[in-house]
Amino acid sequence: MNKPPLHKTQITAIAVFLLLAVLSIGAMVYRRAGTKDAMTAIVSVDGNDLLTIDLSAGAGPYEISLEELAGIDMTLEVREHAVRVLHSDCPDQICVHAGWLAKDMDIAICMPNRVSVVVSHAGEARSLRTGG
Repeated sequence: MNKPPLHKTQITAIAVFLLLAVLSIGAMVYRRAGTKDAMTAIVSVDGNDLLTIDLSAGAGPYEISLEELAGIDMTLEVREHAVRVLHSDCPDQICVHAGWLAKDMDIAICMPNRVSVVVSHAGEARSLRTGG
């Protein structure tokens, strides 16, 4: 059985489809690579933004005490383009167990302390309202 040869229009359609597929994949890879280094973490207390942490700096590990900033017994740790709740006095420790936050819309919430930590692309300020 011989298959009939492809017509020029079929070859053109296949070439256009493959080109669009390659361009789409390239755009996704480029977007992810370009935004990885441009992330921020927004820390909010009672629904009000308290501070913004630049995660693109890649600075060595350091800690931020919310006790000093907002009177809340909570400590954040920033390291290698990520942030986490290192310590909290809340009973369930859900915010601590959230672990490292580094991707867009990674979230840690501490309802007893009314604190949220939201990671987003730099320039796309996002926060959560956790308090009344």
